[in-house]
Amino acid sequence: MVVDVAHNPAAVAELHDFLSEEPVAGQTFAVVGLLDDKPAAELLRQMADQVDRWHFAGIAGDPRGQSGKALQARCADFPGEAYADALAAYEAAKRDAGLEDRIVIFGSFHIAGAILSDSIAGD
Repeated sequence: MVVDVAHNPAAVAELHDFLSEEPVAGQTFAVVGLLDDKPAAELLRQMADQVDRWHFAGIAGDPRGQSGKALQARCADFPGEAYADALAAYEAAKRDAGLEDRIVIFGSFHIAGAILSDSIAGD
């Protein structure tokens, strides 16, 4: 699992480079959630050669938040499913991923924070 708050082109380029340098034998599943003022399709395009399947997470509680379905619609060229929130998207990614696969969580601090908080609380 890789967690990064990359939510702009420069940060996503850094994440892409890291993933390129650390390949996995299996697939890469992305959990992504972005505020509606971010260039979502552009950011996913930057990551397209590193991600096999997308899990679009909704962000509530921020005026710039958007649903997972709205994010998915903005990124219609990328195969995946929409979820209400980060935890639902992450649980789906975990169900999809096998032992040789990788889950990459990136985008808004809201997404990374929710998943990290849940992971810490679950330990």
